[in-house]
Amino acid sequence: MNRLLSFIKKEIILCVAGVLAIASAFVVHPSKKYINYIDFRVLALLFSLMLMVEALRSFGIFTLIIEKMTEKIRKTRMLYFILVFICFFSGMIITNDVALITFVPFAIELLTAAGAAEYIIYIVVLQTIGANLGSMATPIGNPQNIFLFSKYNMTIGEFAGATVWYAVTAIILISICICFIPSKEVDINDKDNKTQRAEFHKWKLAPIAVIFVICILCVMRVIDYRVMLLVCILLTAVIDYKLFAKADYILLLTFVAFFILTGNIKSMSFIENGLSNFVAGREFMSGILLSQAISNVPAAVLLSNFTDNGALLLSAVNIGGLGTIIASMASLISFRYYGENKNSKKSRYLGVFTLFNLGFLGIMILVSRFII
Repeated sequence: MNRLLSFIKKEIILCVAGVLAIASAFVVHPSKKYINYIDFRVLALLFSLMLMVEALRSFGIFTLIIEKMTEKIRKTRMLYFILVFICFFSGMIITNDVALITFVPFAIELLTAAGAAEYIIYIVVLQTIGANLGSMATPIGNPQNIFLFSKYNMTIGEFAGATVWYAVTAIILISICICFIPSKEVDINDKDNKTQRAEFHKWKLAPIAVIFVICILCVMRVIDYRVMLLVCILLTAVIDYKLFAKADYILLLTFVAFFILTGNIKSMSFIENGLSNFVAGREFMSGILLSQAISNVPAAVLLSNFTDNGALLLSAVNIGGLGTIIASMASLISFRYYGENKNSKKSRYLGVFTLFNLGFLGIMILVSRFII
């Protein structure tokens, strides 16, 4: 029972989505059309990208990159910029979740060793905001982007028009915030400040690069998702079969549950009509507000069934990742890692997180007046 309760607490979004999907099945009875609810292309893309990223993480490539970047750092402010913006820019390729899983623990360890532990909360919060807003700039930056880019058959131009100016605004705002954090001299190369270097496998870069290129070609609709999936599975088996166990199957199951739920809702005319009328013309605020309650990935899946304005919904659910700590599941990743720090102050972290996120959210909504 304790194990079950622990699972429910940890995977609350999956559990809620599963319960709702099962409940909807009592109204719209299971049939062959359930298969049509599921976007297998999105699931295949997510799975393939997960395998690529896990390969990169497992072989220490990210650790090597950040250690090379920090070798000649002499001021903690420059260290802050690197730790935050590596989440921002890497999130565009490896997704916001993975960027935080990879670099938040590293940041906590490095800042503690550099004698800047009192600023860990601010850096981790800015890393989280950076990963969430940086990842919005590319179609593969986060799960909702992959889904909406595919769902609405967007072009790169349409996608960029809906996201790039928000990402640029985020760079400016994050830079200003970092400049207000006190700085001091630091020697990252000091033996006491060294972090353990992960083993680096150069030969495995080639198949990983092929997986990445294949995924991009699929996103751009150059090759079929089934071909991509087969190639990625075969290459992953060559690299290391153990990587299959590290994929985020919970996220994939969550998507399946929401596909079934939203598909059934579409079949319930009384609900479908009501939601369509409510969302129409209100996509932006609907996406932001719903994300605060159920997080931006399920909000994107749900609302996509009731609007044809994919670009506006894309902007909304990405900006909607700001605000509450559950608005983006990636934010919970940062909070979990920070909480594992023996000197953590969780209530203070939540206060700083909420203050910064609401401030960024308010500014992004103001910026939207000039973009929409």
